[in-house]
Amino acid sequence: MDEYKTYSAVSDNNNISAFIDEQYLQKFSDYCCALIKLLKFSEDNEKTEFASRIVAQKPEEVQRWIKDGINIIEKDCCPFCNRPLDDATKQMISAYNSFAKSERSKTKEQLALLLEAINKQYNMYQNYDVIKHQLKNYEKIMPIFEKVISKISGMEKYICDIKDELTKAIASKLEPQNITRNISTDYELSIDKEKFSDIKYINSELLQLDTNLKHAAINKKRVRDNYIDKFLKPKLAHTYSSDYQKLFQLALEAKDKRMAMDISKETYLQDLSQKKPLIKKMNEILNDIGLSKFQVDPQFNLVLNSKNISHSINSYLSDGEKTVIAFSLFVAEIALKFSQNIELIVIDDPISSLDYDFIYNIKSFIDSLYDRMKTTTQFIVLTHNNIFYNMLKYRSNQNFGKLDFSIAGSIYVSGEKEETLYMEKLKVIKNIAMQESDVSLEQKTFIPNHCRFILENVANFFFPNTNCPIDVLESDIRRDDSETRINKGKLTTLFSAIQIGSHSLLNASLDQDSIISDPQYKEICRTIIKIVKKYCPRQLEIA
Repeated sequence: MDEYKTYSAVSDNNNISAFIDEQYLQKFSDYCCALIKLLKFSEDNEKTEFASRIVAQKPEEVQRWIKDGINIIEKDCCPFCNRPLDDATKQMISAYNSFAKSERSKTKEQLALLLEAINKQYNMYQNYDVIKHQLKNYEKIMPIFEKVISKISGMEKYICDIKDELTKAIASKLEPQNITRNISTDYELSIDKEKFSDIKYINSELLQLDTNLKHAAINKKRVRDNYIDKFLKPKLAHTYSSDYQKLFQLALEAKDKRMAMDISKETYLQDLSQKKPLIKKMNEILNDIGLSKFQVDPQFNLVLNSKNISHSINSYLSDGEKTVIAFSLFVAEIALKFSQNIELIVIDDPISSLDYDFIYNIKSFIDSLYDRMKTTTQFIVLTHNNIFYNMLKYRSNQNFGKLDFSIAGSIYVSGEKEETLYMEKLKVIKNIAMQESDVSLEQKTFIPNHCRFILENVANFFFPNTNCPIDVLESDIRRDDSETRINKGKLTTLFSAIQIGSHSLLNASLDQDSIISDPQYKEICRTIIKIVKKYCPRQLEIA
């Protein structure tokens, strides 16, 4: 077993695939030689040789003048007396300058090409990291000589130093003050011959390691086969019988789980197939109501423009849209159960947070649903919305009545067409204003709310496009200077009572006795009648 563990990291694919190329080092040796030649270029030496050939036929005095003063000539004039040079002298100087500039340009170009070749060669062939990575992986298989690793790291650093030294020398030669000067003595550029021997040593050791790895793979197979025959097979034979029952039991449990999953899947598919008519009906209702952008997919997910939003409904749907989708599901379920005897259907506030168009569509669906149900089915629709209530009451072909809980212990259903809530409340206020008896305790509890309801309806009708119609109504009344104007003090009493007493509980309403007297309750009702008479005089004839 221990022997097998020794070869656990060995693989048939283990091998040394990267070596150090001796030609790589030879390239840098060639670069050193080429650079040394370029560093030796000196404009002074070339200038002296060329100038000597040009002025050889001239008198000695002229020769000395050319050699000493050629570097400081400017604008074709003598630097000492500023007299113009003769044509022959100009020709000699021009010939020299052309030669010098040509050599200087050629040197710069060769230096640039050499630098590019050095960088390209350095970046193209860097096997050091690959070799060291291989050695690190194989050190678990067999020992690696530290000398080899040290030689590889040393070679890597040596090549890097040579490259940096060549780059530094080229940069120095390209400087303006050095391009015409021999700076070859400033640098020692050469390749250590021992480094070629180091490369041969490293490659030899890597080759031996590659051979050892192949032998290790062969030995691993032998040890593995021996381990299976002498250890693993006997152990499996011993434990197989004792573990058989456990394995058999696990197989039975897995089979049961698979059967349960198949049953669940079949149930799910059946349930989904039964929902197809419901899904189709829901989508039809959503289209008819005006929410066609929402649909229900075959998996019963709510989608918005083909995007599944079932898990993020609150981020995409408004409260009104949630109401419509819930209502579409409700209507679809009812529509698919027409054949069943449904005795009672209760619809609780189906138009919450909806605008007028949706309210009208919901009302139409309730009408159609009622038409298609059996005559024995009873509908109860609950709502807080006065517009919806009036739609059902006055614009429906059905005989919708209002549930009346005013009689203690019983519910009265009126099937007759009744007056609107506005007219009902206006009649009550008118009767209180005209009654001779004192205002009762019960009347005190609803007078502020009735008054607010009447004022809101009048204000919304005459000032519909304002932020607060009831405030605009009050301001309009106060601006009236006609003989029939309403007393401002009584108007203040009315709006104060509405502000304090409306939408309040019974005890809160009764507390108004400390603020509003019994005669003032009647005066409030009379003020309401005057306001209605001012804006809607014909309503009082009906009330």
